[in-house]
Amino acid sequence: MLCEAKGAILKIIPINESGEIIFEELEKLLSTKTKMVSIVHASNALGTINPVRKIIEAAHQVGAKVLLDGAQSTSHLEINVQDLDCDFLAFSAHKLYGPTGLGVLYGKREILEDMPPFLGGKSAIKEHEDQLLHYAVELLSPIKGFTPVGTASEKVSVLSFNLLGMHPFDVGMMLDSNGIAVRTGHHCTQPLMKRLGLEGTVRASFAVYNTKKEVEKLAESVAKIAHIKNK
Repeated sequence: MLCEAKGAILKIIPINESGEIIFEELEKLLSTKTKMVSIVHASNALGTINPVRKIIEAAHQVGAKVLLDGAQSTSHLEINVQDLDCDFLAFSAHKLYGPTGLGVLYGKREILEDMPPFLGGKSAIKEHEDQLLHYAVELLSPIKGFTPVGTASEKVSVLSFNLLGMHPFDVGMMLDSNGIAVRTGHHCTQPLMKRLGLEGTVRASFAVYNTKKEVEKLAESVAKIAHIKNK
C-alpha cells in the first residue's frame, strides 16, 4: 500500500537455508535512497534471532531509519531501545500475556517531534472537555446543597460532588433513572475518601463525545434531586 501511495520500492532481505539473514546481501540492498529498514527482532515462525544491532548500524550509515518488530522478542529477550539504537519498536500486548487489541509503538523523541501528528485535534479535544467541565461547575454551583469535591486549579474533565444530606449512591440511582450515567462511591480510593472525611462522591466525567446539552440535562436533574431533598 505504501509503495502504491508513495511510489516506494519494497526490497526483501534474503535468508539462508537455516533461516538467517544473509548480511552481505542486506548490505547490497542498502543505499542512500533507502528510507526505512523494517526487521523482525525474532522470527515468530522460526524463532531466529536476527543480528539487529548490526543491521541498525548498517542502516544508519546510509541515513535510513529502522523499525524493529518486537512482537516475538519482547516476552523472551531483554530489550534496551537506547542500546539497540532502533528508531521505532512495535509489539503487541497479548505477546506479553496482556489483553488483545492493544499494541505499543516506540519512537525516538526527536523523530516523533519532527513528524506530522498522526492524530490531529488533540488540543481541540482538551479545550472541549475543559469547557464542559467549567460549564458544569457554572450550572451546578448555584444548586442548594451542591458540594464540589476536588477544586484544584489543574484538572482533567472529572467533576466529583455530593448533595448535602444525601448518600452518593442515592443520587447516582436517581440520575440513572433520568438516563444519566455517573459513578458513585469511593472510586477504589478509600484512603483518599478517609482523608476527605467522606463515604464517597458522585463523579461525572466529560469526554470528547459529550455535549453542552448533556451537561444541562445533568444540572437540571441534580437540581430536581436537590429540590426533592429540600422539600
